[in-house]
Amino acid sequence: MDQETANALYEKGGFLLFLDAPENLEFGIDYNSWNIGPRFKGVKLIPPGLHFIYYSVQDKTSQQHGLRSGFFHHFEAGEILVKQWNPQIEELFDDSELDPEQCNRYRAGKYFDQFMGAYPLIPSDTYNTWLNLSSNLTKDLVERLVPNSGKVSCVTGSSEDKLGEEKDEDGLEFTLIDLKKSFPEGASGDQRTKYSLDKSYLLETLLKNTYKSDVLTTQMKECPKDFFIDVISENNFLVPTLKVLIRNINETKCVDTSVISTLHEFQSFVSRKFEWYLAIDEEEEEELGEDAPVVVEL
Repeated sequence: MDQETANALYEKGGFLLFLDAPENLEFGIDYNSWNIGPRFKGVKLIPPGLHFIYYSVQDKTSQQHGLRSGFFHHFEAGEILVKQWNPQIEELFDDSELDPEQCNRYRAGKYFDQFMGAYPLIPSDTYNTWLNLSSNLTKDLVERLVPNSGKVSCVTGSSEDKLGEEKDEDGLEFTLIDLKKSFPEGASGDQRTKYSLDKSYLLETLLKNTYKSDVLTTQMKECPKDFFIDVISENNFLVPTLKVLIRNINETKCVDTSVISTLHEFQSFVSRKFEWYLAIDEEEEEELGEDAPVVVEL
């Protein structure tokens, strides 16, 4: 990295002060993780945007790391985020427990800079992969989905009662789907009946209002080859589903050329990575049976 780039990152990059963390703690940000040393004080030159910071304590007896905990944070240009380790509970102090004046002194000083590691932008494909996966996650969306505590962690409680107690505070919030509103406002009786049986209107509304971008290809790049494989039959549900999608697009008139181009790119990708060949012939259409696409004349 040349000096000009380094200076630009220093001015625009974010800083995470991660203070008093124990030696050999597993610390990670996005796709990178390390076992930290005694002088580690955080990460600098973090590109603005959403990042996931996580950590795991090493067991003193087994020397193995336990379950990970972490949090999302959207770094603004030049922001300095202060986190401090609580050795008594082996967890980060809550932000409300930190002294604001002391945190401001930390931010104003340059002492910690020499003990902070630079965010790894090399190899570039590592950061680009994270950027592709997180670019559609807005700050508001993350705040809506993550637990109220702001922390993402594995449930370690052994009893169902304890799990129930933690649910309200630490549960993840998923997309709300109201099946009773699966038809448009002011719909006729026929439309209400149609869309109560066929949820295509509800799906289209969710895709438009909640999921504003098509990220299927990016997500599938992160799937291992055996993710969709059934252990017994070595078949998976996704191949016939995708074939139906491709057939419907190919047989639909007036499809935007960008959709066709994206479809071809997707077919090429799954062919390279998963060795799935999604072209449909007559024999395969018979094998799809009730899953085969139905052409409806309008």
